[in-house]
Amino acid sequence: MFSKALLTTIVCAFVASVQGQACTGPIYTVVTGDSCFTIGQQFGVTAAAIIAANPGVNAGCTNLIPGQGLCIPL
Repeated sequence: MFSKALLTTIVCAFVASVQGQACTGPIYTVVTGDSCFTIGQQFGVTAAAIIAANPGVNAGCTNLIPGQGLCIPL
């Protein structure tokens, strides 16, 4: 449990540091099996918008980690 909480804290700190600005939409926590497309469908935004709002996410959105926080641009 401690290591999962620590990992979540580290990932959230990383996301905040690479974004450089505050997220104006909700923060979504990635779960196993997620993709930028499926997350985008849940919020009515495109995968490209999610990638653009999260500089730590690669162009193919293949580096998502369960527990990672993603900014959802609304």
